Amino acid sequence: MGESPGGTKIWVPKVDSKICPKVGDVFSSVESVEKMYRKYGDVAGFDIRMGTKKLNSLGGVQTRYFICSKEGNPTKKEFDSLEVSSGDRKRRNTNFKRTGCKACLKVHYVKESGRYEVYHFIEGHNHMLCCSDEKMFTRSRRQLDYKDRRNVYHASSSKVGITQSRRMQLAMNGGLVASGGTARDHMNFRRDIMLFVGNKDAQITTIPKLLSPSKIEAQAAKVYTKTIFFDVQKEMNKAVWFCGVVEVVEVGDKMIYSNTHKNKNSEVKATYKVVHDVRDESFECSCNHFVRNGILCRHAFKVMLNSEVQSIPEKYILPRWRRELVPIELMSARVRYGEMDVEKQALINQAISMFDVIIGRVRNDKGALTEFVNQLEHLGDEISADVPILTVTEQKRNDIEELLCVTEPESVDVLPPTGVRNKGCGTGKRLVGVSERVSMN
Repeated sequence: MGESPGGTKIWVPKVDSKICPKVGDVFSSVESVEKMYRKYGDVAGFDIRMGTKKLNSLGGVQTRYFICSKEGNPTKKEFDSLEVSSGDRKRRNTNFKRTGCKACLKVHYVKESGRYEVYHFIEGHNHMLCCSDEKMFTRSRRQLDYKDRRNVYHASSSKVGITQSRRMQLAMNGGLVASGGTARDHMNFRRDIMLFVGNKDAQITTIPKLLSPSKIEAQAAKVYTKTIFFDVQKEMNKAVWFCGVVEVVEVGDKMIYSNTHKNKNSEVKATYKVVHDVRDESFECSCNHFVRNGILCRHAFKVMLNSEVQSIPEKYILPRWRRELVPIELMSARVRYGEMDVEKQALINQAISMFDVIIGRVRNDKGALTEFVNQLEHLGDEISADVPILTVTEQKRNDIEELLCVTEPESVDVLPPTGVRNKGCGTGKRLVGVSERVSMN
């Protein structure tokens, strides 16, 4: 830290001279300049923003500014305590404050050499720089890479919570320093996936509504498909209102219940016997509803409720009615949304597998491990020169489209209907038409 001639404090980063830019340095492209300055800012402890860009007559970049994230001054907010709030949306405060920092890097294109040259560089900052323990909370470190986004997507598809999946990822990667983003950043990416799908997939937001606090009904909502769950829910509801226990006989380890079967007018139409074997938790009803339809009848559910059974026995939940008819490990994106590029996915899996094998071989040899890291950095530089660098927004959208195996259409002509309610939605209110709503108002 030093002081300027005007008396203000200036913080100068202490970094290796090899990564510190200097006036006169030349680069082959603007992308290589950006990569260099971002690496310098990450080591120094500050974030950068893309500044002014000037194009030449051919459409190429002539001049490019790279500035500190705290460049500029915050807009002044006027507040009148006597003025009644208009109810407009208020912007929330942010922890990132601009301080008018002048640190920047400017490059321009030199026609003679065909390269970009640094012609202006300000090293000092008018704000404190992040220490090593705080760098993980900078914007650059909080950006999720493809590995993190893929972990969020597959964890969500496998019905694993974001927080739990991130804890497992932190344990495997070696803590917060080696993992990108906080738990909130992972949740925000899950939100971005849902916003990308939006209302173009009506089934993704359909959740069965429970009609009772019964744990059996909650279990059925989790294991059965939506259509079968509505049938099971219907039988449970009728077990409460249209069934009655008239006699209970105990024979050894078995309880024999005589249940009445009533119609909508509460008239008894038939009587069925349900045999409850306490040893193996079996429920056999004389109506043979389970044999014919594959789900338990209202008479069996009546016995379960009276016996305070907490869950449906597994043998009465047939595999063909389960949500997980296709195993979770096989429930890939191509099953849910679109066609996946199988060859590309196979190459990705092969690359990850080869990387893990090499790490397993060289992990105990520090010299070989150092050489392997250096070769990876050299290979990364060669790939960066050939593959264009995308912005954070573009990269996030590309990752979402690749994970979902779909592309966002320019216009959506068909949307899910808004005035439709499925049977069993749990409300007795009827739909009010447009003309009736107008007359009511």
